[in-house]
Amino acid sequence: PRGWRQNLDGTWTRNPDSTAAGAWFGDPDFTYPDNVEVESTQDGRDYGLGMTVGLLWKPVPKLAVGASFRRGPRFTFELKTVLGPAHECVGNKVACTDVQGNPQPPRVAGHVEVAVPRNPFKVPDTYAIGLAFNPTQTTTLSLEYDRVQYSQLIADMPDAYRASAAESAVLLSHMRLDDAHQVRVGFEYLKLLRGTSILALQLGGWYDPDHTMHFRPDDPATGLPAPRFTLGFPPGSDQVHVTTGIGFVVSESLQVDAAFDYSRTVKTFSLSAVLMR
Repeated sequence: PRGWRQNLDGTWTRNPDSTAAGAWFGDPDFTYPDNVEVESTQDGRDYGLGMTVGLLWKPVPKLAVGASFRRGPRFTFELKTVLGPAHECVGNKVACTDVQGNPQPPRVAGHVEVAVPRNPFKVPDTYAIGLAFNPTQTTTLSLEYDRVQYSQLIADMPDAYRASAAESAVLLSHMRLDDAHQVRVGFEYLKLLRGTSILALQLGGWYDPDHTMHFRPDDPATGLPAPRFTLGFPPGSDQVHVTTGIGFVVSESLQVDAAFDYSRTVKTFSLSAVLMR
């Protein structure tokens, strides 16, 4: 078991088209202070408990098989949605209803439309199985399969949009966040240097299928039943990552490692050092 701390501070603002009369489908004006339709904030300071368990089996000296389960922690955060001056329910623009469709009086700018003090946020659980094969004493080939349950991120998602009862039902019933089936391969070569120093060179790659939260329409050609949500929450794309790394065991008490992960949308560089006494 391991304790985790959440520190979340996010703001999402929707600006409609230009507020000029008749300017439908125009470019939004992000500088005009009254051209804010909705502002949603997420604020969280919480602690959660996660854990990782695993098994390792060596059927023969050169082969190792392993499996693991990592339970992600669960946090809560405050979700609040406030209406801006450009919202259709502010003033007398349209007849306003609540999420059940009941008529409501006109809103004013700054009206708190959604307030969820303890909205859940679940870090996805991960199941993994893999194997490592050592054809020689200095080389290792590895293969791993991971199932990451990204769908847990939106399992308890509330409606922060709150446009109307009908749209709310359509939005929540069509939002999707798919679990990911990731496959990883790797190769490592070790070279003994002077004394106890060892140089390690790594090369690998992994496949990361799309796990973007998106609106899945009934008709992909038209976006029905909600074309604007189809455009506002599009799916992402699968990613292929190429990884490389280098490690250096300086002595029996010091090890330094560096690695680089490259894909079309994400580039990650990491550096670590381990000091043992």
